Amino acid sequence: MDFLKKILSVHKTHDNKHLIVCFLGAALKINRAKLVLLCDKFMNLVNLSNSVNEDLKKYDIDTQIRENYSNVLEKIKEESQFRKINVIFLLNSTSCAKFSYDSLCENLLNNPKFNVKVLISCTIAFEQNEYERKHLKEKLVSNYNYFKAKGYDVDYAYDVQKDKFIDLAIFKPDIVFYTEPWEIAYVHDIETVSKFALTCFCIYGTSMHNGSYEYEEPFYRRLFKYFMDNYDAYDLMIQNGVNPDGLQVVGSIKLDAYLKPIDNSKIQWLSQNKKRVIYAPHHSFSSETILKYGTFDKNYKYFLDYAKNHQDIEFIFKPHPVLKKEVVRRGLMSEREIEHYFEQWKELPNASVYEVGDYYDMFRTSDLMITDCNSFLSEYLPTQKPVIHLISENSVGYNAYGLKIIGGYYKSSSNDETEKLLNSLLYDNNDPLLEKRLQIIDTSFCWNKSGAANEIIKSIENLLKGSKNN
Repeated sequence: MDFLKKILSVHKTHDNKHLIVCFLGAALKINRAKLVLLCDKFMNLVNLSNSVNEDLKKYDIDTQIRENYSNVLEKIKEESQFRKINVIFLLNSTSCAKFSYDSLCENLLNNPKFNVKVLISCTIAFEQNEYERKHLKEKLVSNYNYFKAKGYDVDYAYDVQKDKFIDLAIFKPDIVFYTEPWEIAYVHDIETVSKFALTCFCIYGTSMHNGSYEYEEPFYRRLFKYFMDNYDAYDLMIQNGVNPDGLQVVGSIKLDAYLKPIDNSKIQWLSQNKKRVIYAPHHSFSSETILKYGTFDKNYKYFLDYAKNHQDIEFIFKPHPVLKKEVVRRGLMSEREIEHYFEQWKELPNASVYEVGDYYDMFRTSDLMITDCNSFLSEYLPTQKPVIHLISENSVGYNAYGLKIIGGYYKSSSNDETEKLLNSLLYDNNDPLLEKRLQIIDTSFCWNKSGAANEIIKSIENLLKGSKNN
């Protein structure tokens, strides 16, 4: 800065209309208005240059990743002739409820061509979030035990003792499936992993929201293959510059759960003769969130009171996996208060709390869902049961696919409206939108009844054979 001051100085003139610019000893009298315009044009050129450089940098990274995939694929094709393919499922989330790959894991485990391993990790978000940081080890151990109990080969991709993410290369993966695309540690991100493995993804929710952030995220552009759940989202991806070669619509892999018989051991209902209601709030109640679907701040007391006052109905409180964290983070309640709120649900004789995955048998044996969670609006539809869709006035809305799905649900923008709908649906057994839901399932719903997992495995096997039909 001192050097610049020596060679460059600027002084106002007495008329305040000009500036004396001294550069390397030469003094120039310049009209201030013209100088401002010149400066604006110069800054526009600088910004344009920076933008171009940034685009070129992204292009270079994307190009390198594609070259990495080409080399990895050739290696896998060659080695698949004499060894199994190693498939890793990276739980890069502190919530196992976001894991959508159960059917794919099970099918791969029964296929002699593949080895399967689940790695327990997290996103880098815990570093900025006191609640996440405090409960990290507890969450990781719980997730490890959850998958171990399922009989999976499980390991950690995060070292809690050293506070360090573990390089995936040591596990020698050929294919890596991510659980979620957000805030991935550098050592686990696509740019790094593409050097030794093909990267894949199935969305843990449903691609039905109207938030543009998903289509603009580099993660989707850099995946080797994004196995998508519906064609409307596929079209939006292509419109936003994602290469169609990296996209394949297979239907929602989570809906494969409906293709299996109901497992009564996974059902948490307490009674046999009561109407069964699921209350499933989303976490995005703050105006600072992207989706803004959540209404929890407006109705959490109402639903707890309703459950207390209607003991002839059974409830399961099924919160979004990050609801607790967001409640504390946004200042709606303290950690002690939100824990107390959960405990109140657990203490009710006609209610319980469900915070893990494997919830589809619970869905199938319920009578009604109350939710503002966009993915559940899709995932509950195959039950054919009614939904009270809690509406936030700040919601980002839904894409074309989402609008089709919510057409068969009852909308509520207030607790008074919810009360009327509950009385009609639970006590009067009045469900006029049933036929509408059946029509949506038949004509608009993207549900792979042959199994999305089967189609993904077929696609991988075709790749190994060198087939273009994948």
